[in-house]
Amino acid sequence: MPCEPDTRVLQSGQQTGTILATRRCALATYIVLYRFTDEGRKNVKRSVERAEDIRKQNEARGFKVVGMYWTQGRYDLISLVDAPSEEAMVAGLFNIAEAGNVESETLRAFTAEEMRKIVTQGW
Repeated sequence: MPCEPDTRVLQSGQQTGTILATRRCALATYIVLYRFTDEGRKNVKRSVERAEDIRKQNEARGFKVVGMYWTQGRYDLISLVDAPSEEAMVAGLFNIAEAGNVESETLRAFTAEEMRKIVTQGW
């Protein structure tokens, strides 16, 4: 997602009316649905450890892992992730895929505020 100028006004330590010269970047939210591969099922007891390792790596790359949930049903694991960019998200998914333990389906998720912006812009 593109960065927007940060227009917040400093209230302390600066003159009133001074605008921060930084930029703020909104993170894009994704829901990732995982299914264990044959290899992943062989090592299911290590899935928590593997997921925590991947989480640490991704957070070091600027991701915010909102939550990881092991599930019953069609999918074995679901992650809710805020990614710094689409490119970073794809690279992160490739990194996970290379390990061979899971297959994934990724959904871009939008908040009500984001959807309101999208639908009011028109097509």
